[in-house]
Amino acid sequence: MIRKQYHPLPCLSLLVASLLAASCGGDSGTTPGNGQEADPPTEAQATQPAAHALEGYTRADSVEYPVVFRHADFDATPEEDRRVIVFHTEDGLHGWLQHENTAASILLGERLAELVPGVEAVILRGDFPDAELLERAATVVFFGNGTEHHAFNEEVVRERWRAVKESGVGAVGIHWALEAEDPEGEQLVAETFGGFFELHYSVNPMWLGEFEEIPEHQITCGIEPFKIYDEFYFNIRFPEELPGTRTDILTAVPPRRVILLPEDGPRSNNEHVRASEGVPQVIAWTYERPSGGRSYSFCGTHFHWCFKDDTYRRLMLQGIAWTAEIEIPEEGFEDRRPTDQEMMRHQDNDAQEDWRPMPGQPPLDDPPGE
Repeated sequence: MIRKQYHPLPCLSLLVASLLAASCGGDSGTTPGNGQEADPPTEAQATQPAAHALEGYTRADSVEYPVVFRHADFDATPEEDRRVIVFHTEDGLHGWLQHENTAASILLGERLAELVPGVEAVILRGDFPDAELLERAATVVFFGNGTEHHAFNEEVVRERWRAVKESGVGAVGIHWALEAEDPEGEQLVAETFGGFFELHYSVNPMWLGEFEEIPEHQITCGIEPFKIYDEFYFNIRFPEELPGTRTDILTAVPPRRVILLPEDGPRSNNEHVRASEGVPQVIAWTYERPSGGRSYSFCGTHFHWCFKDDTYRRLMLQGIAWTAEIEIPEEGFEDRRPTDQEMMRHQDNDAQEDWRPMPGQPPLDDPPGE
């Protein structure tokens, strides 16, 4: 059982009643970017009504931040076994159910506080964690925006992060957070995660990732091969001169159609990608920094609906937990699947009534009465 509240961190107020009631780089738009066409929906997907799912729709700005979730046994947990997990999230700059950074962070933070005794999850929206919170953090989940919007473009943020990075704090880099515009910011992304999205080298097409081989790792406990449709970055730049150890967690071979596009673009195609046709691409990896800090990076999560998939969501939960040095059960976390209504909570973007899941993504629940 979880206790939802604002914990008395500096400057935190009580958790607003609305959250208690509500909680139990790329191209914009709702179709694939880079000139690609999505496969047409199946008849079943095209006819599933979404009205019942939209009943759960709430806005991210309807609650007060930071939002804090604590396991019910947090106070009884020995101090050395407590873990503070901080999510840095920002307003999603894409369309409906895309880059819903805040909604995903609240979903994941609440679940981790349900699953793991001694966990406190703190979700910040907009503001980068201050020095005092960073000192308390076991890991920081970077679930914000990238390129010209990346937090590491600001010198004050870089200084604040560097001050704690070498102390062994964990880090999780998700999707657009792997691409910073400022050269110093890009270097810090590389030093933190062991790799980064590089324009005119890395690409961000939307495709059905088929993950057929799952390596043995704490993050992959209980994980079986799976496939799902998302915007998966690939051809990530992994600087060879970086010290530390990288371990590939998810790899997949992108389809030919996303490699042999008619024109090159900063994110869509280039000679480096063409030369890699047929080669498995790294989609998720760990990086153990020389300081001892653990990092986990995942190139997906463009589509918020992917978190309804049990394997996809579990991989993210276990990746975050691993960076916080939380022991993961051999069978993996037993996490429950969120309902459609839960998926619709805390959205940054306006609801789209004619929305349907993309082919290759989890279907809507059966409407009540069916």
